[in-house]
Amino acid sequence: MFPNSQVVRQPLDEWWRVSEALVPSQAPYLVGSGYLHPDVADFVRDVNMVDTATPSSVIPCLYVSRAESRQRRLGDEDSLLRKLTERFPITVVHLEDLTVAEQLVLMKSVEVLIGPYGAGLTHVLFTKRKGLVELHNGDSKETHFATLALGCRCP
Repeated sequence: MFPNSQVVRQPLDEWWRVSEALVPSQAPYLVGSGYLHPDVADFVRDVNMVDTATPSSVIPCLYVSRAESRQRRLGDEDSLLRKLTERFPITVVHLEDLTVAEQLVLMKSVEVLIGPYGAGLTHVLFTKRKGLVELHNGDSKETHFATLALGCRCP
């Protein structure tokens, strides 16, 4: 996307001084909207997927379970999953059990990402971007992940 540029991985314990750096950001007229430009979404995906393994299979639907987390657990997740798996081929994952690298490799194989509202849905950036299903409680009016999916060209 950017000719004559390269991605450089910096170890977290090192300080560097650079004369020029290209950092993706939002256009000035979009500040505050939460919208992520598709080119920036692609850039973030490409940079983070460098050197990640290629998965051997495709996961049509991946459900990000919050059952093992302290926040945003669904009261009757087991019932929901039973109903969903009767109709769709769903794989369930607890992201807390995986390293970040393992999560990225897993997401490369996912077509549709499903889960309760929460940070795990940012992984839509790294999926095959065929769909995002975001579950909310009845009071929520947040649209962060729907907006992120839009920026990723993902329905």
